[in-house]
Amino acid sequence: MTSLKVHLLGEDAPVMAVERAHDLDAYSAYLIGKERLALRKREDIEAARDKFAEAIRIDPDYAPARVALAHAWLLLEEEEFGKADKGEVDEAVLPQILAAMELAPNLPEAVAIRGLHHLKRFRYDAARSDFDRAIELNPNYAPAYLWRSDTFYEQEKYLDMLADEEKAYTLDPMSLDISSQLAYDYGSFWRPRDADRIIARMFELHPGHPRAYATLAANLSAHGRYAESALLLEKALQDHPDNEMFQNWHAWELATMGLFDLAEEQDRDEVNFWLMLDQGRLEQAREILEKNLAEDPSERWYFAARDYHRSMTKENGLQPFKAAVAQQLAYLEDKDVPWQKQCRLYLLNDMRDTGITEGLDAMMEECRKQTEERLKAQYLCPCSWFNLVLFATVDGRTDEAIERAQEWLNNGDSYAMLHMDPILQKWSDRPEYAEILARNAEQVQRQQRLYLAGVTARDAAAEDPPTAELAGQGGY
Repeated sequence: MTSLKVHLLGEDAPVMAVERAHDLDAYSAYLIGKERLALRKREDIEAARDKFAEAIRIDPDYAPARVALAHAWLLLEEEEFGKADKGEVDEAVLPQILAAMELAPNLPEAVAIRGLHHLKRFRYDAARSDFDRAIELNPNYAPAYLWRSDTFYEQEKYLDMLADEEKAYTLDPMSLDISSQLAYDYGSFWRPRDADRIIARMFELHPGHPRAYATLAANLSAHGRYAESALLLEKALQDHPDNEMFQNWHAWELATMGLFDLAEEQDRDEVNFWLMLDQGRLEQAREILEKNLAEDPSERWYFAARDYHRSMTKENGLQPFKAAVAQQLAYLEDKDVPWQKQCRLYLLNDMRDTGITEGLDAMMEECRKQTEERLKAQYLCPCSWFNLVLFATVDGRTDEAIERAQEWLNNGDSYAMLHMDPILQKWSDRPEYAEILARNAEQVQRQQRLYLAGVTARDAAAEDPPTAELAGQGGY
């Protein structure tokens, strides 16, 4: 056994605290919970949470169960798994982290889960310190590398980010979280074969899993392959008809391709709001906005409110638009979001247009740094390339923005509502603006043709293609 451990973990593998609880029933509950947690579906995470709580009731001194319970709650906070309220999550998580650290201060999982909580609360330096310590305690603890990669992302250290993701995958290639993140970033670094290899393995290990579908769809969409993404999402919805993320995403892909009637038929408020705005159906847009701000006062709807009031400036003047921008800033402050240290180009643009200057220079500097580092690392899928267009525009470099827009189109991307973009509209008086809109329209129409041909072929086929074939579509 000792020689096997040396072979698998290396000679310097640390001696870890025994994971087994004193009570076998507690240990059994914990193991069942771990198995369910690894499946990464909402119902499984909720079941895992209950099992970890059961293990703690049986053995309150069992630190690994407390760590796992905290992890389950932090996962449930993600939109993919139900978007639990952060206050409720903190109330559940913080006592578990505190207890785990008191029971086992050198348990790598306990240190790392504290770091994950710091990460989700935007405390990046504290998170990085905890992940470094967890890796020092156990150099083979894969989640610590994955989570540390997120701190590198926030610090614009994109090559370090990728190195940590690759290390995590080497240690745990079966992890859905690790596989998904690395596959997407391989795509963003223009390494499609590597991304395809990981995605195919995800489908092989977890056939039909929502995360496998989402990873493939994200890579297709990020590279302007909206037709293929929409067709894949339709297949995903056959397997997971109640998945709201897939429902919203599918409607967005249809709208992105300019299939507005089909998109509206999906009856997704997030999409229909912008369709109504684009089509001048302002009363319907307002009704959707007010309904959702009352039911779900989240950032996405504060962003929608800004766009609505921007579109109404001719009728209502600048003040309602400025109030909407201020309202979102107040929301971000209330949620402790460090927006001044983030690159939010549309917020930056709206602040500038409404004369709100506090925090503007800091955000502009962050955008400049992010842009420079992405270019240096070549961490630029077409979706990220579009940000180069936007930043050059807000930075007053219109000629460069036009050149970047041409490159964005050359990379194969397109967007049916490009004419609505308030940043690009700043150089709408340039003759190149009409040319870019025309090229964009051609590429939108191409995606429409590909999608409709795919629907026809699918409907005519006797059987759907195997999932493995879907996962092997390379070349983005």
